[in-house]
Amino acid sequence: MVFDGEPVSALSTPIGLRTLLFPAASTAHRPLKDVYADKDTISRCHTRHHARAIRQPAEAGFADYHQALSRVKTLTGRARDGQVYDEFRHPNLDEVVASGPLNGPVPDHGHLLWHARAKTDLRVQSRTGLADDPKAAPFFSFSLRAADVANAKIFFHVMAAMAEMERDLVRERTLAGLAAAKARGRLGGRPSKLTTQQVSHAKLLLADPAVSGAEVARTLGVARSTLYRSLERPKGSPKKRYKRPSHILESRPGT
Repeated sequence: MVFDGEPVSALSTPIGLRTLLFPAASTAHRPLKDVYADKDTISRCHTRHHARAIRQPAEAGFADYHQALSRVKTLTGRARDGQVYDEFRHPNLDEVVASGPLNGPVPDHGHLLWHARAKTDLRVQSRTGLADDPKAAPFFSFSLRAADVANAKIFFHVMAAMAEMERDLVRERTLAGLAAAKARGRLGGRPSKLTTQQVSHAKLLLADPAVSGAEVARTLGVARSTLYRSLERPKGSPKKRYKRPSHILESRPGT
């Protein structure tokens, strides 16, 4: 990825996503079962994320999640009956995120890669299972039922707290990125229309009281306001409104 013109690794720790489905019905999952993701792309991405996560003890849930999805590269399309089916060559979207109720154990069809594990020759994995645990999974989709009113209130409070924390994390990372870019001399924003040499040349021209700012701007091919901003803003300083020097006001023809 590119941030502020500088390359940034896309393999930094994700924020995670915990969502809520209501009502808890199979119709919410059925459309996802018909959409398949390319196994090579998923495996390549999660293999690299897994290599990062296993070095961070605080990312045990992420490590298990990435480890599970990195194994989809072993899918061959062969089902338990020995036949090869196109629908088993790639994972569907409903099995790449664990899901379950607010309370109680996660059902078999709520675990990661539940479809592939139940019906294909996907290799057996040795996992911690944290990616399937609602309390530890970084990515989890909860299903809310009509009878879960009391639990839903608690859930929404927890989700609101997590959303606020994630927003703070995004803000901190953004500010850290901006600070790092500023330390490298990159202030962001649109590049200046005038180079340092052009600004110096403009100052020399405007030293002559007979030359107006409009004439200099026309010579340099920029707007008069652009010229004024460039004259008053030293390199590396923030933009501010320009106040036209008095000698330029006095030098306009006919005044």
